Amino acid sequence: MFLSRPEERAANATQILDKLINSLLTEHADYAVELGLQAVPVVEGAKSPPVLYFFTVVHQSNNITHLLEKQFTDLVVPLVM
Repeated sequence: MFLSRPEERAANATQILDKLINSLLTEHADYAVELGLQAVPVVEGAKSPPVLYFFTVVHQSNNITHLLEKQFTDLVVPLVM
């Protein structure tokens, strides 16, 4: 049993990629960076150094983007070609 007929594989791969881009990049990574920006502290005194979560969030969002790029080059490009 097949999930797609050979002539539909490229179109289905493109639809799956669109869903991944929307859910991972547009919604998840963008939301994470927005939350990270809100967590940047306003320094009003030098009593203790602020904890910066923003760079951790950006690093994790970057990892998500690289994983999506790897999935794209490994799986989608061969199907579309």
